[in-house]
Amino acid sequence: MNIGISISGQENYYGPLIVALVMYDNNLFRKTYIKLNESAEQIFKLSNTRLEMFHFWKTKPEDIKNRDTKEIQLKSIIECLNLVKDFWKYKIDIDFDDTVYFCTMFKKLLPKNLRNLDINMDRFKLCGDSKSAQLARKYAEYYMNIELKDIKMVYPNIDEEGFTSKNKDCPYLRKWVKEE
Repeated sequence: MNIGISISGQENYYGPLIVALVMYDNNLFRKTYIKLNESAEQIFKLSNTRLEMFHFWKTKPEDIKNRDTKEIQLKSIIECLNLVKDFWKYKIDIDFDDTVYFCTMFKKLLPKNLRNLDINMDRFKLCGDSKSAQLARKYAEYYMNIELKDIKMVYPNIDEEGFTSKNKDCPYLRKWVKEE
């Protein structure tokens, strides 16, 4: 079994932060015609029934207090991993750009029940170019596209300049945007 995790929405000033976890059999890419250069919607249609598990973790906009979302991203990754029984036994590819931060903060942010385990950090691979991480990125993009479409149905002009200053009460703006 392989696990891939990726994050979407960290560059936005509105909407949630999405973390996607995919867990699949080693033969997934041999048995299917999935090409990772296709659209997120197409990959979701081709692969969602063939995965062992996929899960999305959504951090609400009002919970994102800073521009720097590394801590929230890492907490969300841990929440997703905590859904997988004995996750430390699997090979895990994570699309996370700050290796030093991840290695220093991962064990500190673990829940108390997992801190006593001897989790081998060599099982984690921090890169965005592995197939697992790319598949998870497509799932995160897919779910983020759905969220952004829903937001734009309610606030069609949310991308326009000056929207944030005129609409501080918009529930989709992140907390740090409202405080500026």
